[in-house]
Amino acid sequence: PTQELIGDIDIKAKNDVVFDCIKTNVLQALGSAVSDIKNNSATLTLKDLLVASAFRSLDEQEDLVEQNCVDPNAGKCTPKPGRNLTCIPRDTDGNGSVDGRNCRHTTGNALDVWGSGADGKRCCQDEVTRMMKANGFCVLKSEYWHFELKKNLESDSNRIRMFDC
Repeated sequence: PTQELIGDIDIKAKNDVVFDCIKTNVLQALGSAVSDIKNNSATLTLKDLLVASAFRSLDEQEDLVEQNCVDPNAGKCTPKPGRNLTCIPRDTDGNGSVDGRNCRHTTGNALDVWGSGADGKRCCQDEVTRMMKANGFCVLKSEYWHFELKKNLESDSNRIRMFDC
């Protein structure tokens, strides 16, 4: 993993995570969650967060659609067996060009986050969720590693129902 310094907080991430493309308010809330973890380390099994995925290019999102969806050309993804639901990028402004603004990862508004303990192994996702929620995030009910800011979801009554805030 690599590390990114946000303020005075080190955030661990997989090597392909591009922090420069994540929305500022999402990064600030993530930094607050990491700070809370460090400040409460004596009472938590969780020691670190690992950002597994964040911003994705349109090409990366389309590759995931090919991998995960039965019919990548459908309006909505029906996941292949054992695969995750994946946002299919669309033409959001009607100009005939797919821009992906309907997908949270292609707009820098979503994070996939895992927790790790003192041994560096993945653990403690319930503590991750509690710390992320305490800092303004909601977790996607079907993907316990996928987080979005509540204030970014509140304007979409259909989408926010898919989250635990």
